[in-house]
Amino acid sequence: MNSDGNPFDHPGWEDELYDRFPRGDEHEFGPSQGYNIYRKLNDESLFTDEAREDPVVMAFLAAPFNFSFGVFKSSSREAEWAIHKPGRTMSPDGVEGIESQIDNFPGATAARIGTFVINHERTLAVRKLFIMTAEDGNQCGQMIYKEGEESA
Repeated sequence: MNSDGNPFDHPGWEDELYDRFPRGDEHEFGPSQGYNIYRKLNDESLFTDEAREDPVVMAFLAAPFNFSFGVFKSSSREAEWAIHKPGRTMSPDGVEGIESQIDNFPGATAARIGTFVINHERTLAVRKLFIMTAEDGNQCGQMIYKEGEESA
């Protein structure tokens, strides 16, 4: 809090708020359960020889960007970071408890990140968040899909 009593006007106030949310790994929503991880998907080693012969797959693998996918548990500390400060979560050493394989990411403050939430009207309280990213080393787009009630 600054000298005039404004709690929103001091360095690190946002970070303190995100860190107040429960940690995913303390509630079975950590990396060992498949959460809080970005995995690069346009990785040739993930595809069979037959799949690599498909022209669309070949284009995906040769794309001038990395395409990654992540799963987060909503209302967790890590999900709050991923939604509000994605640059920190995408950096390999950005936020404790989140693993990133986003190779070319230029850092938390260097990249421009555009975010689109497909179904923003859905509550976050009990949902999984699926995050898809495309980044080329200079800029990044992230698309967030909130799990629906039918699959919660």
